[in-house]
Amino acid sequence: MAAPIRDASNKIIGSISVSSAAQYMDDARMKALTEQVLATVHAISHEFGWSETNLKT
Repeated sequence: MAAPIRDASNKIIGSISVSSAAQYMDDARMKALTEQVLATVHAISHEFGWSETNLKT
């Protein structure tokens, strides 16, 4: 699972990822980590001025 970190102009300036061998991570754990990674990249991106309103449609 990976997600981009964005700045105020919506430019990708970094990323966070989590990986594991399949035998060590079941689907439920991956879903939980996905939610945590997304929350983390949103928090970091907000620190760089990004907001959901900056998304291009």
